[in-house]
Amino acid sequence: MFDTPSAPPRPFRRRTLAAAIAALPLALCGCDDPAVERAPRPGEDVAAATVPAWLEIGDTRSPAAWLVARGGARADEDREERLEAGLAEAGRVFHDSRRMLANRIAQLVDLCAEEGDPQPAERVLADLTVTPADDERLWFGVVAQAYVELRRRGGTHADAAAAVRRTFGREGGSR
Repeated sequence: MFDTPSAPPRPFRRRTLAAAIAALPLALCGCDDPAVERAPRPGEDVAAATVPAWLEIGDTRSPAAWLVARGGARADEDREERLEAGLAEAGRVFHDSRRMLANRIAQLVDLCAEEGDPQPAERVLADLTVTPADDERLWFGVVAQAYVELRRRGGTHADAAAAVRRTFGREGGSR
């Protein structure tokens, strides 16, 4: 079959498929797992540790409010509004629900902290919300898994986010 000028080159499709297959376990795991309380991280507000590590289906808090509380911040309307706007934008790009987006963002925020490169939730969300290369909606779990693998290979947040934008987004297509 011939590639049309508008179709991505075959290596791009193979890389995308490989990334999708590699991310499948992350995309499928934990969607309905019960919340787990976690111990406070060094220097972390104890109140943040009492917030469930996973936003459950029946939780009545908005995903943005949960992310703010999880970060140890008291009610912060500006931050919550930024997260709400980011989740709304991500909802247009990704198939995932806002709850699942918030859970994945929380996992990535924890990963960054564990790597000694703490990032706020709104930064991670903004940096990984890309304009899809083919105008198709994406699965955030696939994008997140690609980011995780790049971080595990020693990449910084900025490097991993840029690579994800190049792989999944239009050239320079960060939103």
